[in-house]
Amino acid sequence: IIDVRGRGLLIGVEFSVPAAHYVAKLIECGVLAKETHERTIRFAPPVNISDEELDEAINLVVRALTK
Repeated sequence: IIDVRGRGLLIGVEFSVPAAHYVAKLIECGVLAKETHERTIRFAPPVNISDEELDEAINLVVRALTK
């Protein structure tokens, strides 16, 4: 990971390699994600996401990116 940036719930994670592999892992774990500009994954959860859902999503992201 090169950089993490964003505002509020809109977050972009930039990688040093193409992000498609990580997007596939995220989708396998149940997180809808899309790569942007080849090396960046954009996360944009709904504004009405609960704290519990956000915690669960963070755990799934960590699991997917550490596989």
